[in-house]
Amino acid sequence: MNAPQSDRLLTYLRDNPLLENYCMSIYSSFSVATPGKVNRHLCGTRGIPHLCHKICLPSLNVAIEEALSVKKSKIFRCPLGLFSFAIPLSAGTCLVCSGVRENLFDLYFYGSEQFEFLKEKENIGAFELLEQLEKLPASTEKEVGDTVLKVERLIAAFHAGEVAPALDLNSHLQSTVMNVAAAIGREESTNKAIGLFSETLGILFDVPSIALVLKDEESNCWLAETCWGILSVPSCLTSKTLPFEENSCNPAMLARDAVAEVFPGVDADSALCLPLVDGNAAFGMAVLFDASLNDQSLSLAELLAGKLVEKLKENITDRETRRQKRVVRMLEMIRTLVLTESQDDLLRLILEMAAELVGASSGSIMIIDRKSAILRIASVLGINPILARSLFTRLGEGIAGRVAVSGTPLLIQDIEQEQQEKRRNRIRFDTKSCISLPLKFKGKVIGVLNLADKKNAAPFTPADQDILSTFSEQATTILGRITTLTKAKLNTITDSLTSLYNLRFIKKRLNEELSRSIRHKLHLSLMIVSLDNFAAYHDANGQADANRVVKKMARILNASLRDIDLVGRSNEAEFCIILPATSVNEAVFVGERIERSIKKELSNSPKLECMATSIGIASFPENGTSSGDLINAARAALSQAEAKADDKIRSSQANPTLAVTC
Repeated sequence: MNAPQSDRLLTYLRDNPLLENYCMSIYSSFSVATPGKVNRHLCGTRGIPHLCHKICLPSLNVAIEEALSVKKSKIFRCPLGLFSFAIPLSAGTCLVCSGVRENLFDLYFYGSEQFEFLKEKENIGAFELLEQLEKLPASTEKEVGDTVLKVERLIAAFHAGEVAPALDLNSHLQSTVMNVAAAIGREESTNKAIGLFSETLGILFDVPSIALVLKDEESNCWLAETCWGILSVPSCLTSKTLPFEENSCNPAMLARDAVAEVFPGVDADSALCLPLVDGNAAFGMAVLFDASLNDQSLSLAELLAGKLVEKLKENITDRETRRQKRVVRMLEMIRTLVLTESQDDLLRLILEMAAELVGASSGSIMIIDRKSAILRIASVLGINPILARSLFTRLGEGIAGRVAVSGTPLLIQDIEQEQQEKRRNRIRFDTKSCISLPLKFKGKVIGVLNLADKKNAAPFTPADQDILSTFSEQATTILGRITTLTKAKLNTITDSLTSLYNLRFIKKRLNEELSRSIRHKLHLSLMIVSLDNFAAYHDANGQADANRVVKKMARILNASLRDIDLVGRSNEAEFCIILPATSVNEAVFVGERIERSIKKELSNSPKLECMATSIGIASFPENGTSSGDLINAARAALSQAEAKADDKIRSSQANPTLAVTC
């Protein structure tokens, strides 16, 4: 190869992005007389001192002679440890490329003699040299080997005359590909990078259809998706391996039969498979169906594939970073939950924290009511709380109901396509994706966590499900303990039959409410409600029926009072009611409402007709300033009501109130 030809080949190769990290030169064998030969120093163009003539040249000559003698490319490392390769050309000449260091460079890999020589003759210290070497691009021997194969194809194309007639056109194509490759690296998301990658291949190289095959880490299978053209590919490959030779990163060309085997149902005559690999890590492959690429186009396509790999790698790194941050945040959340004592606050925090972990904007926590076999909403996010209180789900029905029964999470990416639901998305939800997880305590489902509407409008992912499952497991353990403690605490202040407060707690709260009323100069009333003839009814009908009557009374009293009122059971068929900020006249009206409700219930059963209701009322400040004063006054009024046949609501005032009998 003469000097003009050498210069054209070097120009052609230097314009190829594949060799942007290498220094190149064409050397002649010293045993062959080649006119116009030019020997260049490889290292000098990369900031390394001009040492080739003193250190590198002997090993370079050996490599050139070996490559020419066997007519086969040779990979070697110069005394400085840089990766180099020699590719035999013609007429005793070799293309030599160098200037790429090993990933983990060992300063003393080749011993210390060379560095002692450098220090003595060139006044260059070993560590000074190391600093310069570390600035060079890094690679592995396997990657260098792959580069050699690709360069061999480029040289073959050059000799075949493919390049020279269209040199200007190819230069423009290379420039375009380089710009696109840079743009792929700048894309904000992996999906956008994939879109740009596939559009570029489809348009510049006239590829009819392109599919991307990527590894799913969870299922450990290869997932395929068409990203250019109309050709439909199966979503999951049956094969566990990709169609590449073992330990090879070279593209693979599949004939029609092989295409049908790898991609069942795909009608294509051929498929060019570009590996998406980084060292020993295989991300997948880009598949170009019915594509016809020459060697140079293939090299450019591989360059784009390499840039896409960098983006995939970056995405995995970012995803892992986000996952680690979420784990750290989750641990902080759990510490906060441990310090929370209120069950209502705990439910609210669990929901808010779960939504934060996956970027959801709406959701709910539903707790199972075993007696009614339904799920009731205990906490909501992004939903009208008034509406939420009226909503419930039967066990086994709907998404939450099915999760509560099965005890397994349910991730839905599109509610309108979900087989069991398959309904139109409700207008109050912004997206079609949702996730529902069971809340288990000691192996038993106690509720369901529901989340919807990710803030970025993306569907929920298996990674979201994983982090939520870990969080909910810890959070439910805390919730279960708080619930157990709350129940234990309630058992000390409530009546076991009616779940109303017991007399001890009512007396305690009466003292508190009385102090508050004195401090703020407010009225306060105490009401005692008793069922007349209850003892006779008990003796005639038994304990079970008597208990049912008491429970009915408790439900009626609860339904007739405000949220701020307190009701407790003080005796077998006697109840105490505290009415904050209520005067005696207002308390009488409350008594009338209670009496009417009880009378209506009693009239529905002939066995209850013998019973009647007596109500005694005392008020602050009229009847005293201590809880004892009010209790005594209310009992006195109750005794008066019980003694009368027609005046069953009595206050401690002298004037009688409305007389009614039940």
